[in-house]
Amino acid sequence: MVSLEERSQNHKSLTAVPWKQSLLTGCVSGTATAFITQPFDVLRTVMQTGANRPSSMAAAAQDVYSQNGVRGLWRGVVPTVYRVGGGTAVYFFCLNELKFSLGRTPGSSGGGAISKQSSGSHAFASGFLARAVAASVMMPFTIVKTRFEAGEQLQGGVWLNMQKIAMTERGGLTRGALPTVLRDAPFSGAYLFGLTKLMALSHLLPASDWLPPSVVTFGAGLFAGAFATIVTNPPDVVRTRMQVRESKGAGDLAQRRGMTAVAMEIVKTDGLSALFTLGLTPRVVKKSFQAAMTWALYQHITDMFALSARAAAQLGPEPLTSSK
Repeated sequence: MVSLEERSQNHKSLTAVPWKQSLLTGCVSGTATAFITQPFDVLRTVMQTGANRPSSMAAAAQDVYSQNGVRGLWRGVVPTVYRVGGGTAVYFFCLNELKFSLGRTPGSSGGGAISKQSSGSHAFASGFLARAVAASVMMPFTIVKTRFEAGEQLQGGVWLNMQKIAMTERGGLTRGALPTVLRDAPFSGAYLFGLTKLMALSHLLPASDWLPPSVVTFGAGLFAGAFATIVTNPPDVVRTRMQVRESKGAGDLAQRRGMTAVAMEIVKTDGLSALFTLGLTPRVVKKSFQAAMTWALYQHITDMFALSARAAAQLGPEPLTSSK
């Protein structure tokens, strides 16, 4: 049976890694999951924009397929890979650094162990701050990504469209930054809080002594991701309306108004429930799976690095032999 101390050591491996390794593993895991889950992002955006929005995920998928075929489900995947791959690298780098300062047990040296008395608050604060930084840094990619997903007829690649937006739209590359941060930062804080709590209870599972840590992390991440996604859906709806330029029924008006005005307009035209329901189903599926898979891959790759380093340390340097 795995002890609590051993389980805690497994949990620490989620964050206590060298910064270069956290950047690399975060980028790899984020890029892989971004490509796999892109169709759910497209469906979410379609369900949140336009006057004739599909009422279900199946109807949205049929609408996208009728216009662009199967490839339409992956429209915007290039800026998504840029945003999620780079953003996840920045996120794990910041999280790694914040864990050392926010979550170190007093008296520990360099291990970055999480305090048992306040691990939940440390986890929430670390996730919140790390994601706020990552979301802010990757905001231009978020703008282009959202417009591609909404079906706007954009010409050229990611960088060309960024240049066009910067030259033709005042503040275009930062539009919707506040609701984006208000969506992403609380999501990561709530997600990491839930993940920490569930991981602390994972030793109670009958199979926890033989399941790989990455599998346990994935299972816990699904539940934590679903919860965090539901509570942060309102700012996601507002963000989408503000960033989509040619949204049918919203037009350019949402881009010229602030977050509060756009939220009030959504409530007036679609009802208060729209903030909590528009695009929720594909977003729950996408975010919970993406977050769980990202953390599971991150831990798996981190464990591989740790095993390689441990094996190299055990072998040690080759002894010098004196030549006769």
